[in-house]
Amino acid sequence: MSAFHHDAAIKTKILAELDAGTVPDNDASAETLSVWADGAGLPPALVLLATYLTRGEDESGQRFLRTLLEPAEPGANLIPVAHSWVVWAWENAPAPLCVASDDPRYRDAGEAMVSLHRRVAAGDTVESGVWRSVRGALNRLANGNDVMADAASVLAAGSWDFATVPGAAHDMANAWDKAEMSRINREQNWTDADRGRIQEIIIEQRGIAEERLGKDAERSALTTAMVAQLDTLNDPHLFRNRDVRDLVLAAFEQLRKASSAALIELVHATTQVEA
Repeated sequence: MSAFHHDAAIKTKILAELDAGTVPDNDASAETLSVWADGAGLPPALVLLATYLTRGEDESGQRFLRTLLEPAEPGANLIPVAHSWVVWAWENAPAPLCVASDDPRYRDAGEAMVSLHRRVAAGDTVESGVWRSVRGALNRLANGNDVMADAASVLAAGSWDFATVPGAAHDMANAWDKAEMSRINREQNWTDADRGRIQEIIIEQRGIAEERLGKDAERSALTTAMVAQLDTLNDPHLFRNRDVRDLVLAAFEQLRKASSAALIELVHATTQVEA
């Protein structure tokens, strides 16, 4: 696939649409985003990954997509970018996935997975059976409740040829967020029982709000009332939940910023224009 279908006019049109905010937003389905990417001459995997990194931020998400695409020359081959992002995640991220576990089974399976992405980024074709074998090895390591299992699940999510399964890059980023959440929960000793208590409190306060306002009240009004009630409670679980939540959100933000910067650098490095 040649960027912007090798047409400078299409690039100009796409950048203008991003400026105007008229492209599908981050809440659009993967199918809608993929159709738009195909029409723009862009790899769907790259677009899906970029929109995941700016989820919930439609305006800034479109600004980021514009920043990402602006340096790409019409006709450039952007297919390697998402695959190279996987290599970056393994080797060069602030907390690279390669150091998540020193278990040789994990290191071997991870290197095997990343080597496939290197091959595809270089223009090679990897048969589906090879991907399936590597994915199976990682999925077996992901059956657990420890750091290695979490990291293996991240790699397993991305163990696909993105041309065939473009949403896999998005899924890998999402699994990485979940792994970070699990890590923080373990470090903070925030357990399933603690999370269960928070859910009990929320259900209790929701019931109180419904009694005050009526079950037929607007959902937004019920939520506002419930949040106000929660703010008045002196429950240590709520304070701990806020502390853990803030740590998780900070970890998500760090990952988002690092991944976004890596994608921009990878697009800048893609100078080859297809004939």
